[in-house]
Amino acid sequence: MDYNTRQTLLIRIKDANNEAAWSEFVEIYTPLLYRFAERRGISASERADIIQETLRSVTGAIERFEHNQAVGSFRGWLYTVARSKIANHFRQQARRPQAIGGTTMAMKVQEQPDPKLGFNLLAQAS
Repeated sequence: MDYNTRQTLLIRIKDANNEAAWSEFVEIYTPLLYRFAERRGISASERADIIQETLRSVTGAIERFEHNQAVGSFRGWLYTVARSKIANHFRQQARRPQAIGGTTMAMKVQEQPDPKLGFNLLAQAS
């Protein structure tokens, strides 16, 4: 497998309307981004969202990207974008309140009467 990004592909994806180039780009880089996110502890259910956000950022920034191997590779730039999206994900996750209590707590919640209905859900299910 060729691990160098083809310059022609980078030039072609600068045209946001070039569907063939973007399809090729997505086909090549989605598996790489998937593994990258997986190695950083992103759950399978959240990887697709992070990859989509990464690709969206690439779409918006690729016109300004100037390839210069002396400065860094395209993949290095792409992974920097992905790292940023992953960091955002973890920051947002840290701000979300985490449910505690597991099954026992869920059962206690279900035992509480619904004020609108006047009965609890478990009693009705029995």
